[in-house]
Amino acid sequence: RNDNIISTVTITKRDRRHQRQRHKHYNDSSNTEPPPTGGGAAAAAAAAAKGRRMFFDPRQRHVLEEWFADHAINPYPDFMAKQRLSKLTGLTLQQLDRWFINARARRDSEVLFP
Repeated sequence: RNDNIISTVTITKRDRRHQRQRHKHYNDSSNTEPPPTGGGAAAAAAAAAKGRRMFFDPRQRHVLEEWFADHAINPYPDFMAKQRLSKLTGLTLQQLDRWFINARARRDSEVLFP
């Protein structure tokens, strides 16, 4: 027994289920589509509700980045702008708030630490 090497791996039931689903998807020879990524508004809302990291699809990112660039001087959308962006992207107001908080932080860190 080697006391210097300690390794613990915790795999939850959800992790195992996800691994089986991906494994099944890749081993199905009739399936030519990529595995499900959980994109879309419903999946985004579910991920946000569970506190998991979510990934925006390219269309959502494009809309948000375009608005952010157009309003670079004051990148703080008002309530009406958030509602319009929510309808365009399918994201909740809370998700939009978080995206803008993170986008401003990324922009500020690029300015301070190029």
